[in-house]
Amino acid sequence: GGADYKKAIVNTLISIIEENSEAREAGLAHLCEFIEDCEYVDLAIRILHLLGREGPKTANPYQYIRFIYNRVILEKPPVRAAAVAALAKFGASCDELLDSAIVLLDRCLLDSDNEVRDRAILYLEVLKKRQKSLSSQYILSSLGVSIVGLERALLHYTKEPSVTPFDIKTVPIDTTPLIPKQTRAEVSASSASAVAPVVTRQDIYVEQLAAIPEFADLGNLFKSSEKVIELTESETEYVVCCIKHTFQQHIVFQV
Repeated sequence: GGADYKKAIVNTLISIIEENSEAREAGLAHLCEFIEDCEYVDLAIRILHLLGREGPKTANPYQYIRFIYNRVILEKPPVRAAAVAALAKFGASCDELLDSAIVLLDRCLLDSDNEVRDRAILYLEVLKKRQKSLSSQYILSSLGVSIVGLERALLHYTKEPSVTPFDIKTVPIDTTPLIPKQTRAEVSASSASAVAPVVTRQDIYVEQLAAIPEFADLGNLFKSSEKVIELTESETEYVVCCIKHTFQQHIVFQV
């Protein structure tokens, strides 16, 4: 089938896995077979991300390592980078797979792509410390900040050396509001209960911008763009988007 057909299949399997824990292993097994012959980069990256998150929770997480490492050997750089991240999550979550993950990540240091090598170096250094807190912070947990904003802040910090350590709190928060998905049971329960106040997208933007001290003097937010403009291709691993926020005398572009 075509891209839309395969995307629909993957979306269905992911929904089943997320909503029914008993179907996790069967669903992951189908997705592992799916990426063995998947020519769509974005779908392969989604599946690898899901494997890294859900695979360690299964009774036999070791069975997924082969499928993930095959992507490091056979795929394009964005997919290889996602596979490296998935391997690191298995090493961080499963003590019995830590040594195996370190060996496989060490092989990734010879990869031809910069991002793949950089990820392997970072994850190796963290895993070799064998500290749960470090693994949780740098591998299992997301940064929660804008990747582009972090890059700009670090570049600015290196250009103007300071005795003050770099503070990640100065980096703008992530552009995508994190709204947890509801299962069918939760949707049914919520529809039967009283209707809760609706939080609009504009309210979320107001709260996000108010949390940044540099924007405190801009006044009230007049309007934010309704549609998010994608600045990168959709098949890349990191998707950069832009949102325009209009104040009375200023315009802020959030990327």
